[in-house]
Amino acid sequence: MIRVRCLESLDEAAPLRDAADALNRASPRPDPFSTFAHYEALCRLLPSPGTDPRLWLLLAFRGDTLVGHLALRRDTQRLFGVPVDTLGLLAASDGDRPPVVARAEDLAEVSAAIWQHLLGRAGEWSLLVLHQQDRDSALWPAPPGVDLGGHRVREWPTLENCTVTVKWPTLGDYVASLARKFRANLRRQLHLLLAAGSVELLASADAAAAPALLALYQAVERRSWKAQAGVPGAGDALLRAAEPMRLSILVLLLDGRPLAGLIVGAYARVLHALHIVHDESRGQLGAGSVMLMLGMREAIDGGALAFNLRSGFGYYKTRWGAEVRPTRSVQVYRRGSLPDWHRRLGDLRRRLGAALVPAPVFNPVRRASRGESLAPAPAADEMAAWTAWAAQARSVPGTSLAGEALRAVLPLRPEPSR
Repeated sequence: MIRVRCLESLDEAAPLRDAADALNRASPRPDPFSTFAHYEALCRLLPSPGTDPRLWLLLAFRGDTLVGHLALRRDTQRLFGVPVDTLGLLAASDGDRPPVVARAEDLAEVSAAIWQHLLGRAGEWSLLVLHQQDRDSALWPAPPGVDLGGHRVREWPTLENCTVTVKWPTLGDYVASLARKFRANLRRQLHLLLAAGSVELLASADAAAAPALLALYQAVERRSWKAQAGVPGAGDALLRAAEPMRLSILVLLLDGRPLAGLIVGAYARVLHALHIVHDESRGQLGAGSVMLMLGMREAIDGGALAFNLRSGFGYYKTRWGAEVRPTRSVQVYRRGSLPDWHRRLGDLRRRLGAALVPAPVFNPVRRASRGESLAPAPAADEMAAWTAWAAQARSVPGTSLAGEALRAVLPLRPEPSR
């Protein structure tokens, strides 16, 4: 029989750190966002223990042996001035399809025990939110025997996961596997970029190069559509929260000016694309596509089994060979609670007044940002800062790739004539 304990402090769980991480590595899909190190990074963002939001770390035991875990956070929100307690996944904002962590043979039993524990404490929460659950989720649908009769469930499709299974020995082989028109466009963009000026790739997983590379990445970010649209970007906290992933930062320079950037994290032979940006004022050069291609080079050269492009924009990522996995988010309301009535009234308003709008096949946030003022031309002190950061990054051996050395790693060979 499995019993579940709930801890509100990672200090209490510290003796189980190695066992929790070993379970994650032995699970069907080892997840860098379900490791003890990542829990610690997220908990540093929470207030002191005993205040909201607070950690709810659910630990499942068979006897004295840890067989599963799931990290939640409890929040107290206000609806119409009334305090309401909600539960959600701790890694919902930066994770990928947050799972119950357990060995495959224990998943169903562990998930059922976690559900029974949560339902046994239903008086302590009015709403449970489970984000981005895919078809392999052990959390949803709830396992057989779990009775949600006292609760109302609402679910809806959310951003799909897009992952490329790596099966090519070289970047050239990968590009050759793409659709003919798409790879021709990639090569055209590469030639256009290389003809625009002096191109240099700065890339490293060395911690000594990370601060300078992140500064260059953030310089691109400030000139990207994401900054114009208010999309959260990569911050210094990323370097502190990188564990247990091996973080690599890639930045393209054009005539010394940061043009595009990509941040990836490697864990358990999967490379995760964490952040990507390009300078919107030079969008015609297709630098964002070049960065994705260089990310695939990182995956191949690093021996990764998969390149996880994360969620959203599957219409585009399928062109890169990604498999699209639909996901759903789930809200479980305690019947008769204030959030339950609030949601029911909201659903009624939408049914009465909302029109069905087809899903866009483009990035709507980016499209909305077009036409807005772009960042001004760089000032002398800004250029000086870029030069200094680039020099600092180059001081780490193996960081810079330029000229013929860069051309040698790019798939520039023209399409053979038919």
